[in-house]
Amino acid sequence: MSEVHSERTRAAIYNEQFGEEIVPIVRPTWRQFAVFVSDASISMKDPYGDGEGAKADAVAAAIHGTLSDLHKSSMKESFHYASVTFHDKARTAVAATEVAKFSPETPKAQFDPTASGVGGTEIHTGLNEARAIATSFVGDTSSGLPSSAVILLLSDGECYSPDATVRAAAELKELGFTVACVLFSDGMKGEATLQACASGANFYLRTYDAAAVRDFFNKTIKSTVGKR
Repeated sequence: MSEVHSERTRAAIYNEQFGEEIVPIVRPTWRQFAVFVSDASISMKDPYGDGEGAKADAVAAAIHGTLSDLHKSSMKESFHYASVTFHDKARTAVAATEVAKFSPETPKAQFDPTASGVGGTEIHTGLNEARAIATSFVGDTSSGLPSSAVILLLSDGECYSPDATVRAAAELKELGFTVACVLFSDGMKGEATLQACASGANFYLRTYDAAAVRDFFNKTIKSTVGKR
């Protein structure tokens, strides 16, 4: 790739080729911020799979796996992440961090959404927390690089306040952030709310397979680089 490509062009070429051919850009030309927003409702403690722990453990493994995959990329210095959990209220579990500083040896338990307690399902609290973090990230221009952010929301059921949640997602989209949603369930309860929150049909997934969640997160983070 020629050195005369602008930052926007270089990012666009990377988007088109990511997954099939990694463009060997050494220095980052943009900053992509992924905010994982994970359900910490009491049902996330329910068993998952055949002796594979709880649903929360499966989600933690999917997030950890996603970051491990990004860490292997020659573009890892372009990626940043944070983790938010929610039940009746939200908390930032992991503040904004560079993927380059992530270690695959990091315990998966760091991403367990239920690690600090469980409660109800007030998804809007998590989205509002993510909005504050993402707004701060893209507002930081000290690097001189353009920034984009994607919100990766996962829940296993129906929100107690669906209208508030859809409004919170709309506010994120109005700010130029992509909202991607996963219904982690073998049923359809809660699907309408999450579909309404997502930035489009290709940003919604219903699955009860942690590996599919990891794949969806990876593709979504990479495909939304530079989108504002």
